[in-house]
Amino acid sequence: MIFSDFDNTLTFKGSMSGACKNFNINPNNYEAVKYFTQNGGKFIMATGRNYDELLFLLDKMPMYEVAVCTNGTLYNLKTNEEYLSVELEDDFIDTVAKDLFSKFEVRHCRIVDGDYVNCEWHKEKESVDFFQYAQIHDKKPYHKLTFWGNGDVEYIKNLYTYLKNTYKDAYTIECSAPDFMEVYAKGGGKSNAIKTLVDRIGNVKKVVCVGDQENDIPMLKIADVGVCVENGVQKAKEVATVICASSEDGAIADVIRMLDEGKI
Repeated sequence: MIFSDFDNTLTFKGSMSGACKNFNINPNNYEAVKYFTQNGGKFIMATGRNYDELLFLLDKMPMYEVAVCTNGTLYNLKTNEEYLSVELEDDFIDTVAKDLFSKFEVRHCRIVDGDYVNCEWHKEKESVDFFQYAQIHDKKPYHKLTFWGNGDVEYIKNLYTYLKNTYKDAYTIECSAPDFMEVYAKGGGKSNAIKTLVDRIGNVKKVVCVGDQENDIPMLKIADVGVCVENGVQKAKEVATVICASSEDGAIADVIRMLDEGKI
């Protein structure tokens, strides 16, 4: 089984806020996944993206119908069944978010609501404050809350440090890009969902996880083979078993080649 991250692992040169179908995917990845699945392998997406952002892939490659999405959910893309859901408590916005807003000038954040809709709030664009906005778009349960620095890495680092020091025992707090931080319920994240799916399927010979960012590190650690793409961050490379080609050069095709040749 290959579990692959989406942004800058399967894909390259896409806008983080753009539609997934507009992202670039090296053509070699398509052919490699086809070959891999025809020979008994399962190719599975493991991403922070919501399930609906992955649906276009079903027509492009023979991926497994269950995906790890929203950093911890197990969702069947064909039947719309949710097998595992990671949910924040109902008062999360009124407690943790208010604490954060009282200590930092938060510029942008996004709630992933109960329908897996991205409700984005921008300080400079919205006519109401975040908490009024959250009430308007209130659809529980909340799956996660994200913060974007728009290129300001230091700003996200400060938010991350505060949340980690204050709430590390209560929530999973990870960076999926240097300027993008995500908060979800404790026990969330890709690694837990992957372990749950592997147990559900059973008789899995080898689990290979491929990623590029800090939020991929837990899944790289629990895999039989953890692979970081060449364009990945240094922290992910340090825990990976091997480094593969960059996402632009066909990272997934390179991983399948190494599997086929018995190198991993």
